[in-house]
Amino acid sequence: MILNLTAPTFVVVGAFNRRIFQPSWIARWLYEFAEGADITFVQLAQIEAPARQTIYISDVGISATNERLEVYINSLSEATKSLAETVLRRLFTVLPHTPVKALGINFHFDLAEATDRVISRIRIDDGLDAEFPNIKKTTLVSTVEMAAGVDLNFSRSLATVEAAFDFNFHHPTSTAGAITEMVPGSIDRCFAIAQSILRNVYELENYQVAAHVFEAEAGAQQ
Repeated sequence: MILNLTAPTFVVVGAFNRRIFQPSWIARWLYEFAEGADITFVQLAQIEAPARQTIYISDVGISATNERLEVYINSLSEATKSLAETVLRRLFTVLPHTPVKALGINFHFDLAEATDRVISRIRIDDGLDAEFPNIKKTTLVSTVEMAAGVDLNFSRSLATVEAAFDFNFHHPTSTAGAITEMVPGSIDRCFAIAQSILRNVYELENYQVAAHVFEAEAGAQQ
């Protein structure tokens, strides 16, 4: 099983001025580099709509459109998880009046060859396969009410022998201050729930991490 870290871990839905999210601004205000310091970063461009760029500094990536902000972690190290949470909290400390609607904490797992247990738990016995024997993909989506008003949107899909699991821990909120309170320790809390579901429901426990391997030349910003 693969945990795909090329997908965003944090997603905040709101209203953002995406033009300010340049390497120098991110380094100065979100990573608290001294003004004028040299920084090393990697910039990834996404041409699919909405076109945007992701700036990675120290294995944490930041990407913004006018409607959403994404934070990526490129490893599961304690230092990287802590830095990602710190960067997100700093953002809403620096921009406390940012209009926000929700915070999502996300994990995506891929399984190249589904086990019999996974297939039996995802496949739907509703008779459709009798009418259409070549079903390419089946997807189940459940919204589970968690504690403190948090919903888990859990999607699992089966395509031939491959399976995928998407966990979205949806935290509705209307203030930036509320996000700064939600974030500390949230990656570990939500990841533990995802692991428990995979283990207890699907008997899946071992996983490897898929992350970016940065081979492009890093940029230096004064």
